[in-house]
Order: sequence, then structure tokens, then C-alpha cells
Amino acid sequence: MKTLGDRPPESLLEDVVHDSDKAWRRWARSGVLAFFALVLLAAALGAFDLGTQRTAALGTAEVEVDYPVTTRAGLDLKVIVKVSDREGLPETLRIEIDQEYLDMFEDLLLVPEPSDQAALRGGIVRFEYELPAGSTHARLSIEGRASDRWEPSTSGTIRLVGSDGFDVGVPVTTWRLP
Repeated sequence: MKTLGDRPPESLLEDVVHDSDKAWRRWARSGVLAFFALVLLAAALGAFDLGTQRTAALGTAEVEVDYPVTTRAGLDLKVIVKVSDREGLPETLRIEIDQEYLDMFEDLLLVPEPSDQAALRGGIVRFEYELPAGSTHARLSIEGRASDRWEPSTSGTIRLVGSDGFDVGVPVTTWRLP
């Protein structure tokens, strides 16, 4: 209980210690600020992106595969395969994917639907697409939800085989976060 004899301090900042008294505090504060600045810089440069893109050549055609680098169980997954060739694409395009990578998807949906599909030896699934004559671009999508029944990282290869004999493999790896 305060009495009339107790007077408030002259300044409310009397008990505040100046930086020059504790140099380690200044270094600690600077270190923490530098760490946060580096995290923001890494984010701005794309170090924490959820998806990535790989490109490859299929004969004279260019192949782009967009796939997720990280995912969590139950989130939507989408792998997009784009093939383009100014000279025209082959009439038949086959996509071969490791079964282990496809097991990562629940409620698997292929857009557009393949004209044929087959399970090959070695745990590989083949999807075959008939392309319109003279087409120069094709976009194929593999969609679904991330399953919770797979390892922390799932790797596979998406291999494209054209009816003209050219083939290319694009390695993909997706990490599952808790």
C-alpha cells in the first residue's frame, strides 16, 4: 500500500539499461534480424516453392513437367505434362509413370482420359493418348489428393514415348510434410 511519502520516479525509463552496457544484446538482436532477413530473401527467391518445373527434349519436341515438390496428406496434387513441337507432334503419345509415384495419389484423375492404359513389368503404368493430326501442343494432367499411405519422399520417372520412336524420362520427387 502506498503512502503519501512515496513519490513516483522522475522518469519512467530509470530502470532501462542502455545498449552500450550489454554489447552481447546488440549482437544477438542483430543476429536475429539478419536471420529473418535471410529467410525473407530465400522466400523471395523461391526457396520455399511448393512446385517446380523440369524440361526435357523429346526429339524436336519440348517437354515441360510441373509437379509438386512438397505436399501434405489430403491436399490436392496436380502433375501437368506439356508437350510442344512446331513441326507437329506424333499421332500417338505414351506416358509411362512409376506405380510407386502414382500410389501417392488418391482419387486419381487423368485429363484428358487416355485412349489406352496398361501395367508394364517393373511397376510401370503406361497411358496412351491419340493426338489429332497436325497438333503442335498437348497438355496432360494427373490430378488427385495426396495419400497418407506413402513414404516421406516419393520418387519416380515420367517417361514420354512418341510413335516416332523418340523417348525421354523426367525424374520427379515429391516430399510429404507432416
